[in-house]
Amino acid sequence: FAPAVYRVLKRTFGPGRDIEDIHQDIFLAFFRKVSGLREPDALKGFLMAITARTIKLQFRRLGASRIIDFRESTEDVDDRWR
Repeated sequence: FAPAVYRVLKRTFGPGRDIEDIHQDIFLAFFRKVSGLREPDALKGFLMAITARTIKLQFRRLGASRIIDFRESTEDVDDRWR
């Protein structure tokens, strides 16, 4: 399931983010909580729920403006603002 989680993260955050760190956090949380899973058939859903919660936490933690890349061009900026 690791490639599926990675694809979700890459689609959500785009290139250039610390996706590997987030990916690792998801699987650490998964291994801490997997003993509470009652239905083995629900494994993928369980992992995707952890993925969704981790993404939500990242949005809260970093703020939407840091996740969405708002790069300004400095070409038109007056020198006093640099």
